[in-house]
Amino acid sequence: EYLDDRIRTPRELEEHLGLPVLATVPLLKERELKDAGSGKFPHHFLRAKPLSAYSESFRELQAALALSDVDNPPKSILITSALPSEGKTTTAISFAASAARAGLNVVLVDADLRRPSLRKRISNEKPEFDMIDFLTHKCSLDDALQSNDEAGFEFLATTRQPANPSDLLASTSMKDLLATLRTHFDLVIVDSPPVLPVSDAKALASQLDKVLFVVRWQGTPKMAAEQSGRKLN
Repeated sequence: EYLDDRIRTPRELEEHLGLPVLATVPLLKERELKDAGSGKFPHHFLRAKPLSAYSESFRELQAALALSDVDNPPKSILITSALPSEGKTTTAISFAASAARAGLNVVLVDADLRRPSLRKRISNEKPEFDMIDFLTHKCSLDDALQSNDEAGFEFLATTRQPANPSDLLASTSMKDLLATLRTHFDLVIVDSPPVLPVSDAKALASQLDKVLFVVRWQGTPKMAAEQSGRKLN
């Protein structure tokens, strides 16, 4: 146990990062998803099992965020993690679905331009235009926005990898996009690349109200979480 560098408890995480743990999301196994008839993606489970521990964890997260700044509740949230495959995209989609079920007008933005995966998890339809088209002035925002009745929220997908992802995310067009979305939606959720491999998350963090840092139980090394925390501060 002493040699194990992976994070295993919320208290351990708070001690190492000096940050509050807002919610603990249970892992859904394939059998649970199958038994619920919710398909293969966890955000479908929210609708199939609204009283489950998984659904409750996202209601807890929404309440904790609202209480983090009572006078100015956050309207734009960046969701990231230290490393790939730690659950940040699953968290982003499920949080968006949960907030939409609570009555909020939600938009989810796929800002992971290096490994975009949001669209394939929400919709099988490939859009005519995506966020890159909007940022490069090839379409309007209405053209780029997509909706999915099953998910309950609107989203901006990224369907390909651009040659200059960092430049696009740091551009004036991206800043204008986030500012516009804030005026049209109750909650803007941005799924970003992980912190350590690239600098994209840090560039985006300053443009949003709050950052949600996802840590995988018994998966994320303590050193990786600490380094990510320092990069984001």
